[in-house]
Amino acid sequence: APSHDEHGTIEEIREKMEQVKVTKWTMEGNQLIGETNFGPVVQTVPTDYILTGTDKKTGLPIFKKL
Repeated sequence: APSHDEHGTIEEIREKMEQVKVTKWTMEGNQLIGETNFGPVVQTVPTDYILTGTDKKTGLPIFKKL
């Protein structure tokens, strides 16, 4: 069996974690693509919604229902 390596407590791990922050949102077809410093994150969106912009305060995408 492989040995167990201790990586620290939950608190220590959380202190070292980096939050993924999206710097730019784009939409290709029904895929919402967010560019991050770790690479793109992709999520599918229902086809009756379109991306209209980004909220200035939260950085989250804004959608409009067709």
